[in-house]
Amino acid sequence: MQEDSRQHVKDAPDSQFRWLEIDGSDLRFLIRKHLALALFLVFLCAAIGFLLTKVLRPVFTSQAVVYLRPNFEKDIELQNSFSKLDDDDSLRSVEMAMVSDTVILNTIERLGLRDEEEYLGPTYIGLPPRTDYAVLKRIRKRYKSKLIPNTRLVELKGKDYSAERSKLIVETMIEEFLAHLKAERDRKQKVLRATLVEQADAALAEALESEKKLEAFRAENPEMIVEQDSEVFQERLLQYGEALNDAIAEKSDLEGTLLSLKNIDPKEEPYRIFQILQNRNSEYLSDLMRMHAEAKSKLASVAERNTADHPSYREAAGELKEVEATIAKYATEMKSGLDSEFQAASSKVDKFSEDLAKVQKEFVSFKSKSAEFRGIKETIDRSWNTYSSLQEKVTDLDLYPETELNFVTVISRPIVPDKKSAPKGSLWAAGGGVLGMILVAGILGWRYRNGLPITDETQVNSFPGVESIGRLEVPRKAKVGEPVGREWLNPAIAVCRSRILHVSAVGPGMSVTRVPSAIAQTYATKNIRTLVISIRETAEEPIPELKPDDTQMLTTLDWSIERLLEPEQLVRKMARCLESFDRIILDTTAVKSRAARDAVASIVEANVIAIVEEVSTRQELKVVVDQLRGAGAEKVSALLLRERRRIKKTELLESGTESIPEFSKIRELSGRAAVM
Repeated sequence: MQEDSRQHVKDAPDSQFRWLEIDGSDLRFLIRKHLALALFLVFLCAAIGFLLTKVLRPVFTSQAVVYLRPNFEKDIELQNSFSKLDDDDSLRSVEMAMVSDTVILNTIERLGLRDEEEYLGPTYIGLPPRTDYAVLKRIRKRYKSKLIPNTRLVELKGKDYSAERSKLIVETMIEEFLAHLKAERDRKQKVLRATLVEQADAALAEALESEKKLEAFRAENPEMIVEQDSEVFQERLLQYGEALNDAIAEKSDLEGTLLSLKNIDPKEEPYRIFQILQNRNSEYLSDLMRMHAEAKSKLASVAERNTADHPSYREAAGELKEVEATIAKYATEMKSGLDSEFQAASSKVDKFSEDLAKVQKEFVSFKSKSAEFRGIKETIDRSWNTYSSLQEKVTDLDLYPETELNFVTVISRPIVPDKKSAPKGSLWAAGGGVLGMILVAGILGWRYRNGLPITDETQVNSFPGVESIGRLEVPRKAKVGEPVGREWLNPAIAVCRSRILHVSAVGPGMSVTRVPSAIAQTYATKNIRTLVISIRETAEEPIPELKPDDTQMLTTLDWSIERLLEPEQLVRKMARCLESFDRIILDTTAVKSRAARDAVASIVEANVIAIVEEVSTRQELKVVVDQLRGAGAEKVSALLLRERRRIKKTELLESGTESIPEFSKIRELSGRAAVM
């Protein structure tokens, strides 16, 4: 039993979401039971919505269409602007500006509508203070502007309780929009002129101050012709640089040559000196070399004819020696002259370096003063140009103080509407119908949330541990004790193996209280001795009396609920009753006490729950099933009853047990149970 209870709890869905379960039977039940109410509520709300349109004040709508010229920003801006907004953004900006708070307030002020009760509406009367915010909150939604896609047209709509006034308001809004832009442009123009004049005065003062600085600069540097080009100094620097480079090159060449002649003796090696200084050989050296060759040749010729002691030989040798001495002396002079040239070249390099440094210093000073001079000149030119440009702008503003804004062209002017635009009967009726549907949905949801009734056997069998034993149609006002038909055979056969049967009910009703007597009559008709014990909450007679029927097969007994509160005595009483009856049926259909069900369920062999279709809810069934299983009931069956005002008459049960094998074995089974 405990394992079955745990399995029942495990298989049962979460009670928090149990109400969300719904199937086709539930939907059919809700539609069938509430269709008339739903249709009535929908039509009623639609009719109320339509009738309200006859009571509410009519609203008239007037509209106008304006065209915005391309590049219209130039008419609004006083100066060229480099805005990143594209044309679509500009159009949308104008679309919103046409119904801005300022335009609306200026319109109602111009038309004197701030204190107009008919304009503001009856609900606004006597609600001071009538501030701008309060007025706008009341009327803001009446005016709308819309940019027609892929065009430069803007549609302006205005609603009002008066047809003539709606036209007048739309016209005035367009005029106020342009007037507001013009006033804003004029205000900016005044501010711009004052700014331009202030900037022009500042530029003039700067130009005059710069002129004074230029005069002072000229006075401080009278010797400098600052207007001359810097190319003069550049040429001088270039000349001094080239001269210095040539001197340095000459000094380097002389220094190298001196190093080559340093260890050469001109007297010993004059020809080597001549060879190194061959680029310096002169005509005189050529004569010496020729004379040396002639003297040498003469000496050789004389030596062939005469001896060394001969006067001719000595004369020729003396001439050769004299020429060689002259050559050595000339070599010595060339070497000494090279030293003098090197000293002169070094002096020249030093002098050119000093001159170049002096010129560079003068050039730096010139560049600094020239830059200062040009800066002053540029400041003067810029200040005078700025002053002239600003003066031209101020002159233009003075010559053309006002300009008309012609970027807006009214394509379609507003007219007086001849039909109201709101409230529309069809829309209000449709809205009422939708409201009625929402109301119906709320009612159905409330009905569904509070628990739907059981509509078929499938829903009964969906409860863990509960088995349906039949679905019967019964009269709504049937009485206990009336003859039963053959439709009660199947429910009686389903529980015929249980000697002690407990019948309880889900909810009150005549049909559920008839179930115990109907099953008992079925048994009695088939010659099965049956005792029906009806548990009542009222006080019983001092000594309960058995009440057999005419056939002596069906006996009834009334007990009060107090007799069930003593389990041991109840078991003994049931045992004594089984000695005289084949079947005992305990009827608790008229008892609401849980203690009575618990006491009975603990001693019976089977439990039958009578359920009224479309009346008993699943929540109620769950409560009863949980009570019975909590009391230890191992088997729970359910009998579904469908109440009808009128039902077809069925064939009554015939006496005897021959045609039903289950009933023919009951006496034998009862006898064995009694022996055990």
